[in-house]
Amino acid sequence: MDLVDLLHEKGEGVFVFSMRDKRNKSSDYEKYFVSNIEFGKLNLAALLRPFRVIYSFEAARKLRRLIREARPDIAHVHLIYHHLSPSVLAVLKQEKIPVVMTIHDWKPLCPNYLMFTEGAICERCRGGHYVQAAKHRCIHNSCPQSIWAAFEAYVYHAKNYYEEYVDLYIAPSEFVKTMFIKWGFPADKILVLPHFLSPSIVREQTSITAPAKPEFVFVGRLNAEKGIMTLARKWASEKILYPLHVFGDGPLAPQLRNFVEDNRLRNIILHGAVPREEISQRLRAMTALIVPSEWYEIFGLVAIEAWAQGVPIITSNFGALPELVKNSGAGIVMDFKNDKLSDVLSAITDQKYRDNAVSYMSGHHLADEYYRKLLHIYKMVV
Repeated sequence: MDLVDLLHEKGEGVFVFSMRDKRNKSSDYEKYFVSNIEFGKLNLAALLRPFRVIYSFEAARKLRRLIREARPDIAHVHLIYHHLSPSVLAVLKQEKIPVVMTIHDWKPLCPNYLMFTEGAICERCRGGHYVQAAKHRCIHNSCPQSIWAAFEAYVYHAKNYYEEYVDLYIAPSEFVKTMFIKWGFPADKILVLPHFLSPSIVREQTSITAPAKPEFVFVGRLNAEKGIMTLARKWASEKILYPLHVFGDGPLAPQLRNFVEDNRLRNIILHGAVPREEISQRLRAMTALIVPSEWYEIFGLVAIEAWAQGVPIITSNFGALPELVKNSGAGIVMDFKNDKLSDVLSAITDQKYRDNAVSYMSGHHLADEYYRKLLHIYKMVV
């Protein structure tokens, strides 16, 4: 919702179209929101759920009504899969509404969103070979779900939903643009516009000296692709004595907890899920943020949030994060499987990385600059 708030603040008229949810902000257009898909329930609606994921007649009908009332100049699309479905793209095309879509994950290319399966990066579906998703059970290791996801991908690919119905893609990094081109998307339909940092997060104006006793932090969902178990094993195998604070929750939380207890790693402190504001405050006391991702990160919002506090990062050599580190000089890129982590932890204590973080954030990922460039994109597409 940071973008909606920014556009409202700048005086732009924004008509939100979404799914009904108790967490939604109040909207004058709630009557058009589609009904909630409750994935955990088994009832008649559950039998129709897989078909709604591919094409939602409700979403198409309600969006058409909203368009005819609000008469928008442009549609900016985010994360429409499953709850709204790409049916909305067809409606926008029929109603002659230009469409801009921000890329938040790999779903237009990969049935499981991540390009990560069986514990490793995967590009087997490139070229339209979506049967690989079923073969390797890419969706929750479930054969039925993976078969359906492959079928869904074939449907969208056959109808060119993502290729033809979107006028312009906004990629948050050059890496993402390169990947989409590699998978067959035309280069002239993709522009790079890195995400902005919410103005609610305070940026340090001067760099802060690193803590005398080094402490490190991991922030993120405890999923396999985020590399948290690789990091914990590295901490154990190299007998690293520095504290590692882990903020986040997820499927691997029990496994991580057991690993920490079994290996008596008292210096790995598990905090669980913590509000964004608290994490922002806690970051300032850390030597560095560690991002050991094992998938192709789309951007790395957690990195710029750390840099805003003057905290450098240590990241893996996958996805968009190495690009950010190269541009900022505010971190170190390493190979978590082969490089020695203890050496990198010592190197990151150099004050230059903290200075570079503050210097970089003083002129990048600014809300006003993002708005100016986004408005140019809107006008260009319209």
